[in-house]
Amino acid sequence: MAQHIEMIMDYVVVGDGAAFQYSDSHGVLVRCKDCIHFHDNDCPLSGWGRGEMDYCSKVERRAE
Repeated sequence: MAQHIEMIMDYVVVGDGAAFQYSDSHGVLVRCKDCIHFHDNDCPLSGWGRGEMDYCSKVERRAE
């Protein structure tokens, strides 16, 4: 079964901004809907109106 993964990529703007040069990969992006804290009050984004497609730096992926 195929799985959709979003990666965090870093690019450098080259010249007039029409081209990008790959710099580094920073891992997999985990959305709020996949975080163990999504339905908890312990969520770092609690009170910020988080949605399923939001994300933050405190994410912890749920075991599937």
